[in-house]
Amino acid sequence: MSTVFEYTSYKDYLRYLLAERSEVRGYQSQLSKAAGCQASYLSQALKTKVELTPDHAVGIGSFLQMNETELDYFLNLVLYSRATLPALKE
Repeated sequence: MSTVFEYTSYKDYLRYLLAERSEVRGYQSQLSKAAGCQASYLSQALKTKVELTPDHAVGIGSFLQMNETELDYFLNLVLYSRATLPALKE
């Protein structure tokens, strides 16, 4: 099983989790509920330029029982993806 630290994109990490747990009925719905968003919004975020918010990231991190270091990294992946200014990305 991969860890969040193996990814440079939160979207790739979440896609991996969903594929890894594809046999768990309703897993995407559980993940979206934990994020505090609709399942359709989570789906759009994973397939388009729509981004999750830091609030969504914290909810997902809690659901995944991430430790503090994992959550910090995951949250930074979300913030990086949301950044539009090159200076902010650096």
